[in-house]
Amino acid sequence: MRPQAVFFDLDDTLVDETGLMSDCVRRVAEDLQEVYPFLSPDLLVRTYLEASLELWKRVTPAQPGVTIPLMRRWTWEEALRRLGFRGPVEPFLERYTALRDGQVRTFPDAKPVLLELRRRGYRTGLITNGETALQRWKLDVTGLGALLDPVVTSQEVGRSKPDPAVFVEAARRAGAVPHRCWMVGDLLHADVAGALAAGMTAVWVRRRQPPTDAAAQPHHTVDALSELLSLLR
Repeated sequence: MRPQAVFFDLDDTLVDETGLMSDCVRRVAEDLQEVYPFLSPDLLVRTYLEASLELWKRVTPAQPGVTIPLMRRWTWEEALRRLGFRGPVEPFLERYTALRDGQVRTFPDAKPVLLELRRRGYRTGLITNGETALQRWKLDVTGLGALLDPVVTSQEVGRSKPDPAVFVEAARRAGAVPHRCWMVGDLLHADVAGALAAGMTAVWVRRRQPPTDAAAQPHHTVDALSELLSLLR
């Protein structure tokens, strides 16, 4: 049955958040090598990414008082703690912020796939756990915003993926019913599990993440967004 709406996650589904984050953390480690030679860039990148993923499972900007700058600080504090570092976090956080802010990197297949789905008559929308202002900025500067309607952020709804209420609200804003919607995302625990709980068809974009949640079994698995075009004709 043809879906009434196809929703996408943003970070690491349409935009390469992990790739950009990794590059910035590596630059920080390299810039500070003379001061902290014991911090291997490869190890710092891996530890930072692990700390970030685990934090986002517990905390999102949908919670009162939680902001992206605060989450970055918590991530750096946790990553450095895991590496046994007991010095100030500011040199790392300040360099990272200077490198990271004002940058966004789309996956090459993101815009072409959205354009083709729209050409085929599909309504495409967005469901994201990210901070509203930041996510809308990403959509504006990449041009993806013109191809996604509605745009639903967990901060606006007051609930975070995988809470099915976020998905149900997105379907409502699209004038659709959940069981006639698809959700496309890279995280099994958030995108896939939440979509399944809301009754949507779940598509897992297997970017970099190995399977981590055996309970969340997607209806479809793709390695690139372009593979959606063979599923949604």
